[in-house]
Amino acid sequence: MTVRPNTERPVTIEQGTNRLVQIKHAALVNAALATLNGRGWQWAKDAYPDLWDGQAAIRIVKVLACPLIRGKSEVNKNGRSE
Repeated sequence: MTVRPNTERPVTIEQGTNRLVQIKHAALVNAALATLNGRGWQWAKDAYPDLWDGQAAIRIVKVLACPLIRGKSEVNKNGRSE
């Protein structure tokens, strides 16, 4: 989900791998719950835009989680904890 009025990657919306959600608390909560509960919008499983590997979420989690796991609080511009 992209939480803003637009995206620089419209192909993700067109191919069903993403959806736009309003920048409002209720809209975000409702969209997240609907997705997690399998209601409403269904993402296109195993659908990736050309030249994409479908691994972005894994890379994002690694960047966010690694500093927490190692007890580090800073992440440099390359996504590495310092």
